Amino acid sequence: MPVEVLPFAARLVEQHLKDLGGAPVLRLGKMKDGPVITDNGNFVMDADFGVILNPKAPAERLRSIPGLVEHGILDNLDELHLARVDGVKVIRRLR
Repeated sequence: MPVEVLPFAARLVEQHLKDLGGAPVLRLGKMKDGPVITDNGNFVMDADFGVILNPKAPAERLRSIPGLVEHGILDNLDELHLARVDGVKVIRRLR
């Protein structure tokens, strides 16, 4: 899962992600030296938490980490449209 991080807080966020059971890795740019930088000047980490069955709880925990700007848990969607080579796949929230 991608996580946007303030550069000065990267080590702190990395430790928090590990404490939550994740395996964070700073995303490095291909064919350049250094990390990927967002349009806002922040770093991107990829954190592997395995399968997340109930996204609400971990999303809230991630939002509370100082220096973490945004994360890739889409916990507030009812419908997701994925573009694929063979068309669009629609995934709807189970009720």
